[in-house]
Amino acid sequence: MAPITDIPDWTSNEAGFPFQFAESAFKNPELVSKMYTSSPIAHIGNVKAAIYLMIGKNDLRVPPSQGYEYYHALKAINTNADVRMNIYDDCHPLSKEAVHSNVMINTALFYDEILG
Repeated sequence: MAPITDIPDWTSNEAGFPFQFAESAFKNPELVSKMYTSSPIAHIGNVKAAIYLMIGKNDLRVPPSQGYEYYHALKAINTNADVRMNIYDDCHPLSKEAVHSNVMINTALFYDEILG
């Protein structure tokens, strides 16, 4: 995520490293390793819960490719897993009125279905 997000300083901070533009994640193997081990994709084999991903295809904060990768990895590891994904023509907060309504309705339906 670090090299393609619009907030690379945040990714360094979340991994516990000070952000230095001249020493980006590309140049610091320790930082790259720490980011990976802190990432959900590193723990994909431990996922037991149903997952519903809502991806904004214009998201600059969390690149959509990250969500696609997570979805496909979950499906590949456990083909019986209840993993769903909706892709919206929106950005990070999924705040367009029609999108927001769709997210709320589909989230309620998802929880109703998996929780009974």
